[in-house]
This record gives sequence, structure tokens and C-alpha cells, in this order.
Amino acid sequence: MPDLAAWAEPVVHPTYARLLCAVLRGRGLDAGEALAALGMTAAQLAKENGLLTFAQMRRLILKAVELTGSQSLGLELGPVAQAAAHGPVGSAAVASGDLAQALEVIARYGAERMAAVDFHLAVGQAVSLGKAAGRNYAVLSIRERFDFGDVRIFVLETILVTIASLLETIAGLPLDRAEYSLPYPAPAWADVYCRFVKGKVGFGASSMQIRLPRDLLEAACVTADVSAFASAQRECERALLEDGRLAQIVRRHLLGREGGYPSLADLARDLNVSPRTLIRKLKLDGASFQEILDGVRKERAEWYLRETPHPIEEIAARLGYADTTNFSRTCRRWFGATPGEIRRASSARR
Repeated sequence: MPDLAAWAEPVVHPTYARLLCAVLRGRGLDAGEALAALGMTAAQLAKENGLLTFAQMRRLILKAVELTGSQSLGLELGPVAQAAAHGPVGSAAVASGDLAQALEVIARYGAERMAAVDFHLAVGQAVSLGKAAGRNYAVLSIRERFDFGDVRIFVLETILVTIASLLETIAGLPLDRAEYSLPYPAPAWADVYCRFVKGKVGFGASSMQIRLPRDLLEAACVTADVSAFASAQRECERALLEDGRLAQIVRRHLLGREGGYPSLADLARDLNVSPRTLIRKLKLDGASFQEILDGVRKERAEWYLRETPHPIEEIAARLGYADTTNFSRTCRRWFGATPGEIRRASSARR
């Protein structure tokens, strides 16, 4: 069932509502009806600086689809969002030295523009997915923080095309060796995906993923600018700390790491604050570094045990445990069961 409480959270930057209205106007339609569903006038939306709730954005999306009669409207929205539309995140991505750095920017700061999803980047690992087995890939995973309900495909399609378009702009060439996995069955309009993204598109995956061969990641970006990147990254970091959502920020940093999780001091240095400031700000958010780290490890442990074939020893190492005994003991504390019991129970339900 949809999480109505989560739908009430401010999670979507108003730029994307403005862009959707622009798409409607580009089709010769009056955006007034859609804005009425959003609960704003055009003037109010133009001046809006705070994040919109998911419920607001959902009403806008449903009305826009109704007005256009297009189920694939989410695909059309992605290319409209030029780099500048993504604020300092887009500026930092465009100024990156290579695609690897651009992906790091998206993974680290992307949720500041779309907080309804979490981003996780894994680079330099062999990904065992069909024909990709044994090849070196960077994998950007995008996971929904809650149930998107009847606009799920629209939202994920928009995120997919937005990121793909941004990366192609940065690379200066079509990413025809990219692979895109989507966590839903092929929709009736699946044949039009090739108009919006190059590369291979697959459906029915466990989560949304964008995979790029590592050799492509190391190619210099045509839009690289060292000083502009440094400036945009500073602005991204400043926005993170000013938003009052430090616990979420720390969680996303930890989700982007495997095995070698940073110490509190290391993380504070990455965030350009002192350890004392980090502790104090987390306390104001009602959290602590250790609690967040424990939660990230727990979430990942469950996902690895239930969704992947990785050996338990490997999972323990990925989560930063020196041996499986400690990992097993922690699993008992978290789930009341050993890693082997969790995996067997999950296999029995399939």
C-alpha cells in the first residue's frame, strides 16, 4: 500500500514541476488545469523555492498524463531538463573531469534534487548480470524510498532519461554501450525507449540501475572545468548542511561505500566540518553516526542475503566485518536469525 505519510514529505524540487508545465505548453496545452491539480498558480510555482511534496507532484503528473493522453510522458520530460535545471548538482556533474566523477556527483548529491530516491554507486566491480558477467562496470543504483503508487513508472522513466541525457551531454557522444535495468515489466510503450536512451534497456529488474563500462568512465568529459567543478561542489556541500537533513546526508554517504566505511572523523573531513560539529548537528537531527552506520549495514545485509547469491563470507567483508562470526552475531541481534537462516527462508518463499 502507498505510504501516505511519505507522500506528504517535501521531496521534489519545484524545477521539475515547472518543466512538466513547459512540456504541456510545448504541446499547445494550457497548463492551468495541471497547476490547479498541483494547488498553485503559475506565479506561485515560479516563485516557489521549497521542495514540493510527493503528493503534490503526483497530482500534477496524473493531470498532465490525462491532458496529453500520453502514458510515455515521463520519457519526454527527461530531455527537457538541461544541466542548469539541476542547480549546483548539474553544474558539478557537467564540470566533472570524466564520467566516473560525474556519476560520483549524481550519487552523492542527486537526492538533494529528488529526495524520493536514494542513489548508490559501485565502481570497478565485476557485475554478474547475464552477458555482462565478468566485465568491469560502474553501477549507479536508484532505489525508491517509498511506494510511488500509480506514478511509479512515470517518475522512474523521468529519472532514467534525465540522467542518461546528462551523461551523454557530458561525454559528448551517445552512450550506446550503457545498460539500463528497470524494476517493472515492459510497458505497452516500451518500443519508444530507444528514442530517448541509447544502449540496452531491460525490464523486470530488482532495482533501477545504470551500468557503464569502466573504460568509458575514464574518458575525459568534453565539458570538464576544474575551477567550475570545485565551485559547484562547494555549493553542493554547503546546501547539504544548510538543509537540516544531515542524518539523511550521512546515510547517503555510507550507502555509497562498501567494506571500508569511514570513521566519524573521516566523514567529518569529507563534509568539511569538524567531528564535534558533525556530532552536534546529528544530535539535533535526533541521530548519531553509529546508529546511522548500523542502520545502513542492516539494510544492506538483508538485501544481500535475500536478493544476491554472494557467499556469506563475501557479504560480511562488504559490510566491513572482519569475520563471519561477528556478522552472524550481529544478524541475530538485527533479525533474530543467522545469515544462513535468513537466506534459506528467502529461498523457500521463491
